[in-house]
Amino acid sequence: MITFGTFVFQFAWNNYLWPLLVTNSLNMFTLPMGIKFFIGQFTTYYHYMMAAATMAMVPMIIVYLFAQRYFTSGIALSGIKA
Repeated sequence: MITFGTFVFQFAWNNYLWPLLVTNSLNMFTLPMGIKFFIGQFTTYYHYMMAAATMAMVPMIIVYLFAQRYFTSGIALSGIKA
């Protein structure tokens, strides 16, 4: 269950398409949608984009470190036939 919860958290954290469809204000955008704004018509601010991507990765790393033991055992047990 913890492995499944980790996968669900990762999917929700990195979700791009669904918030793009249902939100219409800038205050409701998710992090991947916010990172998209660093890409302009003529220039791309790679340094800002990489800094934002690094900051967006921090919660995923914290969740993984918390659930690492359950995550690896869940993956290992999913391939075992009884």
